Amino acid sequence: MVTEKATRTIDSYVVGADGIPGTPTVSTSAGATPFGFAFDPSGHLLVSEAAGSASSYNVRADGVHLITGPVSTNGQAAPCWLVTTTDGRYAYTANAGSGTLSGFSVAADGSLALLNPSGISAALGAGSHPLDEAVSGNGNFLYDLADGQHGITGFSIGADGSLTQVGFNGGLPAGTVGLIAS
Repeated sequence: MVTEKATRTIDSYVVGADGIPGTPTVSTSAGATPFGFAFDPSGHLLVSEAAGSASSYNVRADGVHLITGPVSTNGQAAPCWLVTTTDGRYAYTANAGSGTLSGFSVAADGSLALLNPSGISAALGAGSHPLDEAVSGNGNFLYDLADGQHGITGFSIGADGSLTQVGFNGGLPAGTVGLIAS
């Protein structure tokens, strides 16, 4: 899968037995500026849209097919990154422009619903510029790389999808990108 921000498309590639990707199938994104994405355990594609939303899709040989979206983050700016919990029940966008994370419930059919009407599941603060996200291997914690704070913020994930900050570790150099957890 590849998201194309400028063309508002999502490209699907079938990889052959030789490991070489075939010709892409190009599908229109439900929301403007598709950016980050993840698959839930059932194979649904969940996409953050930097224009202020997230959408979910079924993936088939003929491209992606909309399940829900665009689901607004209710004014939370630039939801550019998205991660899902290991059990697939929740997804979170990192909203770089507003310094927040938005949480979504993910139904068994892949449909999305915003967890909080405000769109805010966690507030990292003005200028925090949250970027990459990762969920721990046991599914209990979410980590966010806050570029503006030069550090990583950790959150515990509640049974209801709520986020509670458990710590912050700073001191990263400016411009640090990329985050993974195990």
